[in-house]
Amino acid sequence: MIAGTGYPSSLLGAFPRGQGACPVPDYVVVHFPEYQGGAIWPHLPRTWLPIPCAEVRHKKLKSVTRAGLPLRLAWALTIHKSQGITTREGCIVSFDGCRASSVAKLGLAFVAWTRAERWSRQGFYKLPPLGDFLSARLCREFEARSVFEHKADALFASLLSRRGTSLDALLAAHEQHLAAATFAKEGRRPSDAEAADLRAMLGAVGVAPISDSVTTHCAQQSGRKAADLWSFVAAFRAEKKRAPKNEGLATSPRLIPTRSTWPRKMT
Repeated sequence: MIAGTGYPSSLLGAFPRGQGACPVPDYVVVHFPEYQGGAIWPHLPRTWLPIPCAEVRHKKLKSVTRAGLPLRLAWALTIHKSQGITTREGCIVSFDGCRASSVAKLGLAFVAWTRAERWSRQGFYKLPPLGDFLSARLCREFEARSVFEHKADALFASLLSRRGTSLDALLAAHEQHLAAATFAKEGRRPSDAEAADLRAMLGAVGVAPISDSVTTHCAQQSGRKAADLWSFVAAFRAEKKRAPKNEGLATSPRLIPTRSTWPRKMT
């Protein structure tokens, strides 16, 4: 049905009642690339789905209804709303207007960092200082997560032992799967960096420690060779207070140069 245009009309000063008084289409056709269900129309792409117009009644005022299409253009999402979404095209994580302590919440940065299939298609805009990311390790939730990770790794190793295998055998199986998948998709073997990345991720036990490069940088900023994490975070915060307000602010989104692929389990 091709609907008319204009605002919903009212008769004799009363609000419109029902879908018939509202100039909206019966449905719109939307292309969902990830749709895996059955085809609606035999001669059209299977990923074309009709979204019908719906009428919603107010929960308390039963006489108040609203008719419309349950669709919304999503030009941007919050990090919380984006959880569970995997974008093949890539995305840009923008911290413009966010509080400085936003990435200090445990798990928030991880959710934002893992929305794209490839690390090369992940962009960042106005990243907070490194000290804000490190401060997430100072909360009680991170300490509890660290204890849980060690217990879970020990239980997993015990389970593999009871089944007659080991972590090394499991790692070798993952390397074979990576080689087969890379050859099937791209016609090549995994690079040394990709294989090393896979071994580093699957061979990690417990919570990953702070890297040597970050430790060296923090020591240079704090002026101490053997400083604790509190000193590192304090050094970054002091540096942020000394810097001019406009210094270090990006004027356009920038991509972080790193590995071309990021092997991980997709959901």
